[in-house]
Amino acid sequence: MLPIIDKKCILCNAEAETKSEVLKIMVEQLYQAGYVSDRDIFYEDVLNREAEFPTYIGNETGIPHGKSKATLNNGICICNLKNPIPWNENGDCVKLVIMIAVTDAKDGVEHLIILQKLSRLLMHDEFRKSVQDGTIDEIYQLLKNNLAK
Repeated sequence: MLPIIDKKCILCNAEAETKSEVLKIMVEQLYQAGYVSDRDIFYEDVLNREAEFPTYIGNETGIPHGKSKATLNNGICICNLKNPIPWNENGDCVKLVIMIAVTDAKDGVEHLIILQKLSRLLMHDEFRKSVQDGTIDEIYQLLKNNLAK
């Protein structure tokens, strides 16, 4: 079983112009790191979840996620964008995107636990700024220390 965060899944100063572009980039990272077995299935699951309820949480941050049969191991991918991109019909833009991949266990609630922990942490300006502005090593250590609690 892989740890929930891998340095390969932390992207700093990434370039993307659309929501679908950044989602595809992040799905690819999760695939390359071994968290996802099928890019297309996982991408569709993320889009389906996003269609139910957009994942913009404020402060230029989005947390798209997918509970998917294509997920091999629960994991997250962080993407700090070079420039903000539109995220929803309300005109909200994001500069920080945190994608969560969770297995499709029927009774599993791990995605809710991960989402809850991340949401709570991101409410704190200092934590959010550290994730937005940190290096790959700094972000990795910060998440490793805070998500393990």
